[in-house]
Amino acid sequence: MNAVNSNKQYIKRAASKKAPAKLKCWEAFECEERKCPAYRSRNLRCWLFSGTYCRNEIQGKFLEKIEMCLGCKVFQSNKDVAAMSATLEVVDKQFKEYSKIISKRDRELSGMSIELAIGLSEVFEALNKIASGDPTVRISEKSKVELISKLKHIVNLTAEEIGEIVNLSHEIAIELAEHFDILHKVSKGELTSKIAGGSKIELLEALKNVTNEMIDSISREISDRKHTEQILQERTHDLWELVKEINCLYSISEITEKRDMPIYEVVQGAIDRVPFGWRYPEITCARLILSDREFITKNFRETSWKLASTVHVNAEEAGTIEVYYLEEKPHAGEGPFVKEERDLLDAIAKHIGRFIERMKSREVLRESEEKYRTVFENTGNATVIVEEDTTISLINTKFEALSGYSKGEIEGIKSWTEFFHEDDIAKMREYHNTSRINSKAIPITYEARFIDRHGNLKNILLSVSMIPGTKKTVESLLDITERKKLEEQMLHTEKLASIGTLAAGVAHEINNPLAVILGFTELLLEKSPQNSETYDLLETIQKQGNNAKRIVENLLSFVRYKEHREENVDINKCIEEVLTVKGNNLSINNISVIKKMEKTMFMFRGDPNEIQQVFFNIINNAIPVMKGGGSLTIQTRSMTIDGDNYIETRISDTGAGIRPEHRSRIFDPLFTTKKVGEGTGLGLTVSYAIAKKYGGSITFETKVKEESPDSGTTFIITLPALDLLKDDTR
Repeated sequence: MNAVNSNKQYIKRAASKKAPAKLKCWEAFECEERKCPAYRSRNLRCWLFSGTYCRNEIQGKFLEKIEMCLGCKVFQSNKDVAAMSATLEVVDKQFKEYSKIISKRDRELSGMSIELAIGLSEVFEALNKIASGDPTVRISEKSKVELISKLKHIVNLTAEEIGEIVNLSHEIAIELAEHFDILHKVSKGELTSKIAGGSKIELLEALKNVTNEMIDSISREISDRKHTEQILQERTHDLWELVKEINCLYSISEITEKRDMPIYEVVQGAIDRVPFGWRYPEITCARLILSDREFITKNFRETSWKLASTVHVNAEEAGTIEVYYLEEKPHAGEGPFVKEERDLLDAIAKHIGRFIERMKSREVLRESEEKYRTVFENTGNATVIVEEDTTISLINTKFEALSGYSKGEIEGIKSWTEFFHEDDIAKMREYHNTSRINSKAIPITYEARFIDRHGNLKNILLSVSMIPGTKKTVESLLDITERKKLEEQMLHTEKLASIGTLAAGVAHEINNPLAVILGFTELLLEKSPQNSETYDLLETIQKQGNNAKRIVENLLSFVRYKEHREENVDINKCIEEVLTVKGNNLSINNISVIKKMEKTMFMFRGDPNEIQQVFFNIINNAIPVMKGGGSLTIQTRSMTIDGDNYIETRISDTGAGIRPEHRSRIFDPLFTTKKVGEGTGLGLTVSYAIAKKYGGSITFETKVKEESPDSGTTFIITLPALDLLKDDTR
């Protein structure tokens, strides 16, 4: 009662609530299935329709699609008390229909089970009688179950056929006994036995014919097999002998291909293998007679049973190979040796002849290669052989020394283009290609810039020749770097000598009037008031006159140097004094100075004023190239090379660097890149001359922006040093 009251209260509450808007299933799902019974129906309870078309399927009754409908949004929206009541009525009605169907099927299954039980009982009883030896049993084939009717029919047919078989079994047993008796005789080798008589049973008659045919076939097969076995034995023996001969010839070929054995050991090994190719190797021996030597097997002995063949080398008779039997054996045709053995000995003789020819050719080739290798290695120059595709296929030890690479790193791996300056490659590649078309169309020798493993640039003189009959070239490389430097030094010396002579004449001619000008200027200055315009003009004349005097003194330094005093010089101290003088100028130009100078240094023997002038000129040149500021780095160090002491000073700036086209001229007298009036072009020339005077050198390293983002120039001043440290009191 409580449950009923609760349901009534629930229904009242549900009825009192405002009903939600009803959904039409064809609109909710945008359905166009016009065949669907719910499509555009006034009854919106689509779940109660049977055979609806929903979700691409055709549904049955509500109970069949209840799971799908309960989760549908149309059901959720359209359910109300009336709808639920109608739904429950449909469910109740469909449940009653299903209950009737199930009850009917239960009754049918119950009747069928009884019929099956009775029918199977009759079948099993009949089968038991048949199994007991009574094939006369028969059962009624009538039954409401079709399967039982067919099963009874099969049982009756089986009983009938078994009865017929039993009637024939006696006759079959007698006939089979005769068959077995004949087959037993055949198995004992009596192939003439046959099955006689006739039989009314077709199967037994066919079996008799098949058995007799089989006996005849076996008889023929055995005869054929005996004949085949005899032939096979003969062929096997021949084949075995042929295999022995092939193995013998192969083993001889194998040993003659060994290049690491002396020729006489190879020949002896070949003769030792000869007996294994004959029919009776245990009593076979062999001998090879060449013009200068004899080779025999360990068991060798001359007998009357002999076989021989001539060995030819380069179409000329060079010796004889002989085979002997140590015992008499049955003659085969022309003698104790068969034709195959005579052919084998001829083949061995030819093979040994060809081997000797190869050895002689190889020896000639080896001697030729040795001569070629000796010449190639000892030409005096670095030499390479270059393939058509620019690969280097062969180098000598001189090229290893020139390049810094080993043969294993170059031969067959590297191209010659990897060793030359990129500016020379285009010209050299053109020569490389042209030489293979017309070797006379290119110069025999030309200069190029060579780059070794460490990036060092070397000047080389290249000589190229085609190897006749090939697309290869042999190229000789002569390192002329030192010669080029010497030539440049000689050219520079000649320039200095010429300009020195000119400078001496000019300086003497200018010095006299210049001395007069400076003298009278000084007198006029003494007579003029200091704050007057005339005094200022005379000071300007005196200043410019002194500048001219300094230029004349620099010019005279090419011809002769002023008298100077030599003393032990502390290089670090000289640099500090120069920096003191130039300190203000460096600060004004926003240039910082970085000093990396060794504290304990070798001493230098020379004029400190001249050494200071070298540093002064280089620092003075560095200032204007660092526009907007920069850093000047000065490094000093002592070093010993081959037992000699040196002082190295490196002065580096962060300027724009020296242009490639100017680098070969920076030490030339009067060469300058500054504007007119800003430089004389003598600073580096004078510095270079001073360093050379003391047996030292000035070199430089430079990079412009195009070559490196860190542009700048470093001058390296190397001077000979005393075996004396600056703190030493000796």
